[in-house]
Amino acid sequence: MKELVTATLSRTAVLFGLACALLGCISCAADTTAPEVSYAYPTNGARLTADTVELKVVAKDNEGIYYVEFIANTSTVGLDSRGDGDTFTSPWVPETTGMYFLKAIAADKAGNEGFAPWIQVMVE
Repeated sequence: MKELVTATLSRTAVLFGLACALLGCISCAADTTAPEVSYAYPTNGARLTADTVELKVVAKDNEGIYYVEFIANTSTVGLDSRGDGDTFTSPWVPETTGMYFLKAIAADKAGNEGFAPWIQVMVE
């Protein structure tokens, strides 16, 4: 009987150790890599007409992109959570003519964010 109890306890300890090792590996594999994002259109310094502009960025992440937020000056002007491969787009209608600063933020499902550098465009 003593051997049976010892064997059962040993088996339980081994299984517990394996479970801890597996769970430890899962928690160690948390996604901490921020997405990379850059403007494809328009480009910095572009001159645009005051019509609808199709903003386009390329965003990549090791675990996939959850969404891309498009910003003009300080306002969100679009959001794309579907994308076409690594290309994300949003239509934008500038409120007035003049200088605008555009930015894009890409996020993954883990909450990591990557930022495209601000670009400056002129709307005529």
